[in-house]
Amino acid sequence: MVDLRSSDIGPEQLDSLRLAGPGNDGIQTKGFAVSEAVQNGSLLTLLVPEFAEIADPHLWMLKQPPTFLIEALRDGIAGLGEHPLATALATATIGGPSAHAVDPPGFHPAQADAYRACLGEGVHLVWGPPGTGKTTVLKRAIGDLIAQGRRVLLVSATNIAVDNALLGVVRERRHEFGDIVRVGPPHLREVAEDPSVSLPLMVRARLTEAAARRAELEAELVSIRDRAQQLTVLEGRLAEFDAPSYFAALKFVGATGQAVAAARARVTEAEEQLSQAVQRLDHLGEAIGTARARQRAADAAKDRWREVDDLSEEITRVQEAAGNSEADALLADDCRRSLELRLKELEAKGAVGRWRQRDTIADLRDELANARRAAADARATAQEARATATAHIARIGARVNALVAAIPLSRDQISRLEADAMKLVAASEQAEQQALALKRAAIRASETAARAVQARDLVGQAAERGWPAQHDRAERLRPAVAADRTRRPELEKQYQLAQEGYERLARNAQGEIIKSAKLVATTLARFRTNRTVLEGPYDVVLVDEAGAATLPEVLLATGKADRAAVLLGDFMQLGPVVPSVLGNSDRPDIKRWLHPDVFQHCGIHEPSDAEAHPSCVTLTEQHRFGPAVMRLANDLAYGGVLTGGPQTLRERPGNDPEIVLIDTDGLDGLARAHLTGSRKGWWPAGSLIARALVELHREQGEEAGIVTPYGVQADATLEALRDVEDAGRPLAEVGTAHRFQGREFDLLRHLRRRDQPSRALSMALGTVDRKTAPLPVARPRGRFPPRSADHRLHPRRHRPVAAETCEPRH
Repeated sequence: MVDLRSSDIGPEQLDSLRLAGPGNDGIQTKGFAVSEAVQNGSLLTLLVPEFAEIADPHLWMLKQPPTFLIEALRDGIAGLGEHPLATALATATIGGPSAHAVDPPGFHPAQADAYRACLGEGVHLVWGPPGTGKTTVLKRAIGDLIAQGRRVLLVSATNIAVDNALLGVVRERRHEFGDIVRVGPPHLREVAEDPSVSLPLMVRARLTEAAARRAELEAELVSIRDRAQQLTVLEGRLAEFDAPSYFAALKFVGATGQAVAAARARVTEAEEQLSQAVQRLDHLGEAIGTARARQRAADAAKDRWREVDDLSEEITRVQEAAGNSEADALLADDCRRSLELRLKELEAKGAVGRWRQRDTIADLRDELANARRAAADARATAQEARATATAHIARIGARVNALVAAIPLSRDQISRLEADAMKLVAASEQAEQQALALKRAAIRASETAARAVQARDLVGQAAERGWPAQHDRAERLRPAVAADRTRRPELEKQYQLAQEGYERLARNAQGEIIKSAKLVATTLARFRTNRTVLEGPYDVVLVDEAGAATLPEVLLATGKADRAAVLLGDFMQLGPVVPSVLGNSDRPDIKRWLHPDVFQHCGIHEPSDAEAHPSCVTLTEQHRFGPAVMRLANDLAYGGVLTGGPQTLRERPGNDPEIVLIDTDGLDGLARAHLTGSRKGWWPAGSLIARALVELHREQGEEAGIVTPYGVQADATLEALRDVEDAGRPLAEVGTAHRFQGREFDLLRHLRRRDQPSRALSMALGTVDRKTAPLPVARPRGRFPPRSADHRLHPRRHRPVAAETCEPRH
């Protein structure tokens, strides 16, 4: 659903729409075609493929060239050729005989004249201010023309005017299926949803096979989307679910839940064994203490035995020293003996030999003398050392004997004490290791028990939240979703081809439906842009709101009538919108064909001109609003020609006034005008009061419309309303007077300052169905600077039209 109130999208632009992201680079490749568009007030309802997934959806429109409608109008008029009814209107020589028919029940004479003009021949005008029964005349005339077998074209400048006239015909149910076709997006949902009138629904009924193929592909793509969404939802729900931990816990706990009890039993057993080991360790500690006390008592004896050992070692060293001295003496004596033998050998030689060895013999004699002295010294030293050693050993031996006699414990006794202590220490260490192992076993058993409890809780929590079943569902969906990712592009391509084929067949079917219809209802813009509608032919052409259309548009429509053309409207209301560059032109052709409306072209400028014109039926008895609104309209614009029907002349009670004026002088700054140009602007009071009153009457179930003099005020009021509007509730219509032609509301609010013209107010009064009020009025309080650039580029008014499924705001 898209809110069109702040956009300039016209009904003739709703054919080529696509839903895509915010960027314009992927509209064709990533976007989705809009198969249907229904406009209900300013709320546009779009039908797109159900599988469409766009994170930030925007509605994109294929914008036609600015000259598109003008060129279509030019080409249509150029193709008319010589046509008597178009010639009569172009030359302002309209007229023709009316039908000889009985007045329809409930019609007053002027309505009956208008009705007979519709059933007659030639070109006729029907001037009727709002509420004077033009739609009633059209409803009855169209029904009777269809019954006579005539083919009728019903056109208007606006969608709502077409639907208002068409709805009365549809509700009477005097037609057969296919007799009536509404071309273009209807403004009223009741028309859009009627399968006997709505062109898209009629086409859909004809293209059953193509629609079934498209629906089949769409259903498959929807299934793909649903599976992906289901998997996403499941994965979101399973974000806290640890599947491996769950299945390990499930296996650990078991189906009967005995793991917890067994683990707790193992904890108890391990704790008992640990307690026994600790007790044994304590006993060993006491025994080790006793043994170490005894060992400390034997330390003195060990010291004495160590001293004995030291003395015994000293005796050994003394004996070794004495032995060494004696060995030295023996070595010195051996050296002497060796020298004596060598000298004796040399002296035993002859005289010559002794003379030759004389030097050696002399040296040997010297060495021998020294050796003999050294040997004598060594023997003396050895004897002295031996005597000293014997004496010292005797003394040490006596001391050792005395020490041994004084030691209380023998060496064996000390060794046994030390061995006993070592055994106790080893036993203690072993017991400590066993205790440590038992402690670890107890800890493991405790951890196992805690794990069992945790596993049981995890399994219970998972079962309570339904995680196992969801996990199983997600596991089965994952391969399917993975396969869908591969299949989806091809299916989307097939859907696109099916949609294009459907549209191609639909265009052919549309042409056939339009050609066979007895009543074709559309807007003047779509009439000239749809070739089948333009080709006709038609017996009767009825142009509603003809005063709001340009003369060339009405001429083209009139030129398609073979029998009669009736142009209904109100020249006292706002005329057609003509671009300023053309509206201010002095060119004779522009002044002749674009400046006047169809009534002015035929010489009708005032109500008296309409009453005097022989081919213009005037409807001045209105049946919509009460006497107060009628008097105001007469005073402002209609010069007193409006008269009230019986049901409108009843005075309202004093507590329910028909018109309410609100003076905003006391609002100070809120009532000041913010000018955005020399003759336009906005004021906060109007927007705030309008919002409050819309909220009030919405609670009473009443539809409201807000008419503003300028588009800037409409934008400001719209922004104020959007802040309080709820999604899904009807939107209050906001716009200038041009926007509301042909509309009806339970309640109308006209925002106007006292210095503004009143013609727009008189036009606005024509849209009231029940009453008007309030109409805030303020005095101008001087000029103010225009809004800043930031305000002019308000993001909510200038960004692309976004389509939101929940809150239709943008």
